[in-house]
Amino acid sequence: MPHPRKPHWLRTLIRHLAGWGLIGLGLIGCLLPVMPQVPFLVAGAVLLAPDIPLFRRLAKALAARLPADASRSPLLAKLRARLDSVVKTDR
Repeated sequence: MPHPRKPHWLRTLIRHLAGWGLIGLGLIGCLLPVMPQVPFLVAGAVLLAPDIPLFRRLAKALAARLPADASRSPLLAKLRARLDSVVKTDR
């Protein structure tokens, strides 16, 4: 029996809540010296990129800066794949 998929609007809502939450944590990290800000801001921007043009442009710029061969780091390879999927859906 196939697993029932969540409705599209629910996935979008969850992605928006998670993305804005991560951006909020990144902004808090700008004020607190013990909390990193860049990973939270990048993750939030990647989650919001499919729906918000500003973050889509940032994802394109970040994808252009990442090396095409990200095989040395599995995390970098996943980020590269996610950014490529965002950039391809924009065309």
